[in-house]
Amino acid sequence: MNHLAIIALALGLSSGSAQASELFSTLNAGDCRDGQVPNAVLRDTVLAAEKVPLTVPIATALVENRLGTLAREKETDCLGRECKDADDALRKLHHNLLALSEAQPLVPAGFTIAIDATAAPAREVRVESFLNGQWSWLSVRCATTLAGSTPPSETPKPEEPSRPSDPEPARLVLAKTEEDAGKDFGKRGFASFGVSSDREADETAWDIDAYLGLDAPFLGLGSELELQPFVSLQYHTQTKVDDLSFGGALMWYPGNAGHLVRLKGAWETDINFRSSVWRSDLGWTPPLFDWCEEQSVPDRVFANCELTLVGDVQKITDAGSKEALLKLDSFGRAGFDLRLAYGRSVGEKFGFVTAGAGFALRRNPGSSRGNAELFTASLGLSPSDASAWKISIDYMLGRDLTELTKQDKIVLTVGFRH
Repeated sequence: MNHLAIIALALGLSSGSAQASELFSTLNAGDCRDGQVPNAVLRDTVLAAEKVPLTVPIATALVENRLGTLAREKETDCLGRECKDADDALRKLHHNLLALSEAQPLVPAGFTIAIDATAAPAREVRVESFLNGQWSWLSVRCATTLAGSTPPSETPKPEEPSRPSDPEPARLVLAKTEEDAGKDFGKRGFASFGVSSDREADETAWDIDAYLGLDAPFLGLGSELELQPFVSLQYHTQTKVDDLSFGGALMWYPGNAGHLVRLKGAWETDINFRSSVWRSDLGWTPPLFDWCEEQSVPDRVFANCELTLVGDVQKITDAGSKEALLKLDSFGRAGFDLRLAYGRSVGEKFGFVTAGAGFALRRNPGSSRGNAELFTASLGLSPSDASAWKISIDYMLGRDLTELTKQDKIVLTVGFRH
């Protein structure tokens, strides 16, 4: 997103006006690196000054280094008042930047601008290339004292010895299912709660999917390892799912390169403790969908695409009232979990609309024992993409992945996460 800072720099080049001075007025010694201000900092400075709306087309153009092309065309190809404001801002930006090669811009005391006169002589070409991220021909340099050197007359102050930081307090993690263990807050599912009443049958139907984990520093095993004990509950009276589990999840982030390897172990029973199932699974979530993450724009658009490869085993010691497990003693399976989500802001008054879908598959090689597949879909409304709650309509079709009970339901829920 730093491409927008180019706008600020370019505007600072407009006909030596007071406006140019204001664009760079926030530059200080801390912005200097090796005698000059990084272009990324200059771009951020300009964008902040111009207040160009960060619509999806503009954000995408920044990521793809084609903001100059978009500014030249002055059309973002989207609808709505917000898009019109963005088009107007692009027109104003393009007009102001045309003065880039006509005058020496003003900068705060202690800074100088250097322009390579041989680069992009045509001002239209110069403006477009500048916004497209090709700015090697222009730089803002700092005075020696600004660049971070200490004047000879000053005696450097001795550094104070660093103190060990206090350990972070334990944190509770509230999410939808065990598959949310180890995920960033924005990617966690919402623990969902729904209830409906049938007056004729005098029955109340409950629908609960909740995961509660403890993330505590003393359980950490290094920068790439994390251990999280948990309790989870899937309780759907309409489709007779009753899974209460106690266990722990060990998360490994190898090389902090976007991979997540998760090992879970749990004892599963029901809310009356009349069944007993021991299970464990190993999952690997590689960073296969970086292009999906790049579509996200904070407070405007959210996108998430995840594929997790899974292998699991279950040992049934007492099936209790779980009919699908009565004839099974143990089984092992392999499969995957695919999750897709997309959301966008519909304005401050209306909040953030999200749509998601998921498909989970478990297959027992050479046998049908324990086979399951589950499709889920959701349409929700929340205050923002990083909100801690939402209301949604959820759909589920297939079999519960551990209890193997058939699922086919639509339910209105309220969701929370922490």
